[in-house]
Formats: sequence, structure tokens, C-alpha cells
Amino acid sequence: MNHRHISITTVIISGVFTAAVIFLAAGIADDYKKGLVNAKAYFDRLSARTVTIISHTPVESHQFAADICSESVLTDNIAAITIKYNGQNFLEYPPEGSNTIFSSPLVNTYSTQIGTAGSNIILTAAIYTLSPASIFSRTRIAFIIILTGTLAASLLLGYLYLSERICAEGTPGTDIKTTVVQQNQQPDETEPVVKAVIEGQSALSQLNNTTEPENDETLPEGLFSPVSGVGWESYLLTRLESELIRAASSEQDLSLFIIRIPGFNRDAEISKEIGHYLIDQFIFTDMLFEYKKDGFAAIKLNESLDTAIEMAENIHAGLTAILRGRNTGLTVSIGISSRSVRIISGERLISEANRAADHAIEDTESAVVAFKVNPEKYRKYISDFSGNKS
Repeated sequence: MNHRHISITTVIISGVFTAAVIFLAAGIADDYKKGLVNAKAYFDRLSARTVTIISHTPVESHQFAADICSESVLTDNIAAITIKYNGQNFLEYPPEGSNTIFSSPLVNTYSTQIGTAGSNIILTAAIYTLSPASIFSRTRIAFIIILTGTLAASLLLGYLYLSERICAEGTPGTDIKTTVVQQNQQPDETEPVVKAVIEGQSALSQLNNTTEPENDETLPEGLFSPVSGVGWESYLLTRLESELIRAASSEQDLSLFIIRIPGFNRDAEISKEIGHYLIDQFIFTDMLFEYKKDGFAAIKLNESLDTAIEMAENIHAGLTAILRGRNTGLTVSIGISSRSVRIISGERLISEANRAADHAIEDTESAVVAFKVNPEKYRKYISDFSGNKS
């Protein structure tokens, strides 16, 4: 499950929770509004029923109390009944606590006098404007909806946890392991670094000439490949050079990811799925490019090598899940290189990231390999080189 699917699922579950709360609040408000109108009607029916019972049952008999308290008289809307017979409390329902119920803001109290031959009967009743049965019914439905959403969220979290564990553990020979290739500035390595510095300085002086691709008949039509949805490889170097210049001028870091999937068929349907996944991760489509026949390259601005490694591990897990979901049997290897305070050419950065990716492919225990320079030794070398030049 990629980030887009997770986001959609999260929105759906959140919508379910919101709908449950709205249903509960709106339902209770509607029942209360109707209860205010219907409370008097319930009392009128109770009065008429009491008169009917009195007409054929003596008030002093036990049958009278039984008939008054029968299910045909008491409904969920009646909270309490009190009957006074010749000034004496003759019947109370419920037996205790009636006064407490009468004082509730959800209860309206009504009273009427029923006259019979030789007797005086006063009927008092407390009628719910919002009955407990109504509240229970609404709450039960909302609870079931929220419980269903909670269980769905728990299953989603469990699935994501297990997926990450599976991707992290993998199968023998495909464990995710990060390797950092330390590049110290030794004397026999000075020539390529000097070249990189010179190229970088030259590029800084030609900013306006390198921001856009040159007109070349070999360049493909359009900016993005219709197969994968990301940029063509032929635009990678030009864009990388431009971004390196911007990063150097603002003293920001920049990391280059090269993602290789040996045996990958770019024309397969899964190519577009992988392209969409990478766009979700890197956000900017114009920073993503096809690379060779089996990979992709991505430029990440203001990204240090350490955070780039963490990002690469997550991307490796996501791509591995996609490939396993299609039963391709393919593996993912990622190489990373960063500017790391250097003035470096795009070709040099691509070469470093590509060498790191090659190392990841060759070393089956390292799925992510980062090419790392020693900043202190690099600064010292540049300082010494500048001193010798002067």
C-alpha cells in the first residue's frame, strides 16, 4: 500500500468518525425537538387512559395500580407518575426518586384533576422530551460505526507495521543494509577533485547558459516519459548542473539518488506504478528522471546525506513491496551521493551515485549505499590547492 492509498484510507476513516458524531448530535437534537412538541400529547393520552381505567376499576383496588403501571399505559416517554386520591399519595411510579426525575431538564411535568363520584383524583406525570431509549438507540448506532472505523484503522496500522517488518527483514540475501563508502581525499585522488572544482567554478560563471537544455535533435519530445511519468534521462545532467549551482550559491546541500532494479523492464505496466510511487516520495516530478534501462534518478534539494539515507531506506521498503506485490522477483538497490559543501560538477555527482548503486547491486547485503566524502579533508585540500596556486 503506497502513501496515496494510505492517505485515501485515512480520509475515509476520518470521514466515518465525523459522520458518526454528526449522526449522533443531529439525531439527538431532532429527537429533543420532537419531544418538546409531543410531550403534552403523551400526557393527554395518559389522562384519557387513566379515566378509562377508573371507569371499570375501583381506585382502591390493587387491579387499578396494576392497570396504571401496565405496559399499555407506561411507555418509554413517561418518566414518572404520581396519583393522589382524596389528598393522599395513592400511587407513585417509580416507587422512589420521582422528585429527582421531575427536576431533569429533559423532562416536562404535567398535572390534571380527574373527578369521580365521591372522590378527587389528581394525576401528575413527568414526560421525557428526550427519552433514555432514544439516546441509547442513537448512541448504539454511533458506537457501532466508530467501533467499525477503529477496527479498520487498527487493521491498517497492523498491516503497515507487518509490511514494514517484512520489507525490513526481507528474505535471505535481500536484507536492507546501509553502507557508507567513505571517500577520503588521498593524494592519488586529487586529480578528479581538481577537475570537479574547476568544472564547478566554470559552471558558476555560466549560470544563464546551463539553466535550460540545449537545442539538440537527439532530445526526446516533451519533458516526461509517457511510460514512467518521470523526466527523460537526457535532461538529468542539465538539470542537476543548474541545481548544483543554485545549491552552491545558497550554501545548501543536495543529494542525488540513483535507484537501480536489475532485470527491470521499463515498458512493463509496473513502470508507471513505480513512477507514481517515486513522485509521491520526491514530490517534484521535474526532479525525477529515468536512468539507464533499469533505474531512476532523483534530485533532492536541501537534503543531507544522513537524512537521504533514511529516505532511501523507506523508498527501498516501498519499492520492494510493489515488486513483491507483482511477484516480479526483482530487487532494488539505491546509491546516494551528496554535494556535501563541495563545488562539484553534475557528472562527478552522477558518477559517485552510480558507483554507490553498482556497489549496492554487487553487495547483496547492502541495499542502500551512500558515497561520502570527508568534508574536513576536502576543505584542507582545497585550502592547500588554492595556496599552491597563488
